[in-house]
Amino acid sequence: MQEQTEGTSTRGYLSYGFGIEDIEGVGSGTLYNFQGELYSVTAALVKIAQDHTETTIGNLPSVGGEGAPFVADNGETLAIVFPGGYSYFYDTENGIVQITDPAFQAYEGEEGGVRGVVRVSGVFVFWTKSTLFSGSIATDNKGQDFDALDFVEPFLDDDIQRGINLRDELYVFGNDRCRPYGVAVTGSFPFAEIGGAGFDKGLASPYAIQRFDNSLVFVGGGQNEQSNVWRVLGAGAVSKISTPFIDSKIADLINPEEWHYSTSSFAFNFDGHFYFGFTFGSILTGETYVYDATSSAIKGRHMWHRRKYGALADDITPWTVTSITEAYGKFYTSDYYGGLGRIDKDIYTEYGVTPEREFSGYYLANQRRPVFIDRVELICESGVGKEWLNRHMVGRTPEIELWISDDGGRTFNSAGSRQLGVFQDYTARTVWDALGYSEQGRLFKFTCSAPVKQVFLKLLATLEEGN
Repeated sequence: MQEQTEGTSTRGYLSYGFGIEDIEGVGSGTLYNFQGELYSVTAALVKIAQDHTETTIGNLPSVGGEGAPFVADNGETLAIVFPGGYSYFYDTENGIVQITDPAFQAYEGEEGGVRGVVRVSGVFVFWTKSTLFSGSIATDNKGQDFDALDFVEPFLDDDIQRGINLRDELYVFGNDRCRPYGVAVTGSFPFAEIGGAGFDKGLASPYAIQRFDNSLVFVGGGQNEQSNVWRVLGAGAVSKISTPFIDSKIADLINPEEWHYSTSSFAFNFDGHFYFGFTFGSILTGETYVYDATSSAIKGRHMWHRRKYGALADDITPWTVTSITEAYGKFYTSDYYGGLGRIDKDIYTEYGVTPEREFSGYYLANQRRPVFIDRVELICESGVGKEWLNRHMVGRTPEIELWISDDGGRTFNSAGSRQLGVFQDYTARTVWDALGYSEQGRLFKFTCSAPVKQVFLKLLATLEEGN
């Protein structure tokens, strides 16, 4: 769900945001846009055309490694690194070639091997747990040469987790700290540390960071700190954007020993909203939370929501989207179960599954004093039912259900369902009468599982006189 306001008024709305169309018959791995075309990286490199036909470029033999690959390009060459496994170059002239340069293989022999790659200022930068080293510039053998002296060791007492490019500067994250590097004027390694621009926050996982709205957002913390979600402000400053609830979920779900197969993150700008999301936990039990930067800026507070599959409250499946990439003017997703998908605001299912959508809040706290509630009306966009002849088909007569809790959300009781209106029935109203007595404060939860457009504008309540 997403929330925003209009002008300086307090009127706002919640809407579903986006759905995912299943591209049937097409598999997916780590998605990447190279030279304007969509590629998928698994145990093979596959090109996916605009009409979604697949062409296998070649296998990636002896892949190995501990997690999803890191992929980067310098315009001419695609570099692929499987952390702790094998690494490859691909270009249209030579095809896929495993990197066998002696200098590179020496780094592969270090503890943990080569862990990843990023492109900064046209140069490939690779890292091991202790060392950053670079390839040649793009005009020198397409960036595929190495010099054994082109390296630096950024941390003495911390492992390198990830290197990432922000505004053509190299940000190097360890477990407990970050050090930015700019282009060097002298020296063998092409980058030099930017003095005073680092900060004492590291990464919880090398996959828990994304470039986002001209900044970086990451999950992590400093030494002896619990992991939170942070946004880089620049000049050595970061700002916490996670709420106490999100912090508690990170603490419950993250397992530092299993980051290589239990963590993913994504960021994209869609329909005017900037989204950042992360998943922690195993494929079967993980949870995905998404931050909406646009709604957060408008509302003046941090807006998060959880993404999950499952049409019933007791049938919830974790959201398993692992990467999102733009290609051919569209946003594509890779999913552990569903394969390749396409994000669309006019799609109300995800890989053919109807998600359960819910929102909740304490709308009648009344300073913890008793209230008698005569009526609650949810003002929403009506007439959203699908234009089908068979009124018994799912989505023909969509409904929303109200649940009530008087014990802080520990238990809920249903107050019944109301119709959102069949197709073009704009007179439908969702009203609940005679909701009775509330001792201290009442938590309302609204749920809807219909695959239709959902826009909720306002909640109105009528209390008994004197309340």
